[in-house]
Amino acid sequence: QMRALVFILVIASCASETYNFVGVSVGPVENFLRDFRPTFQNYLSDKVSKQLNRSITFELTGVSFNADKDSIFELVESKRADFVYGTPNIIGCLESEFDITLLATVRKRYVVSGQEYIINRYGGSIVTRADNTDIKTVLDL
Repeated sequence: QMRALVFILVIASCASETYNFVGVSVGPVENFLRDFRPTFQNYLSDKVSKQLNRSITFELTGVSFNADKDSIFELVESKRADFVYGTPNIIGCLESEFDITLLATVRKRYVVSGQEYIINRYGGSIVTRADNTDIKTVLDL
């Protein structure tokens, strides 16, 4: 099942060519990487590179919500996470600890008995590092 993602990203003003996208998995990390690598690594690398007419690479790192809970905080604190995808409770903790700003959220589409439902009250979130002064709100995109 393909997940519907709402994702907006601006990289044009940044000097880096490689970005680390860290995802916090509530299930097995292997499943998270299998499910999200096509979007967060392959799709973004291809589309952003074409849009900017230069080679941009996104690398996806998965950490487990249960077993490696503290490692997401270590990755953010050590600036090894350029973007984070995670559940609202993790993003809330990161917001309070590191003064980050939420950029986008996920909306998931379900079809039940032929009826489509968009769930937009609980999902993953995407944030940038606090030292990124170019992007602080969605209006900066």
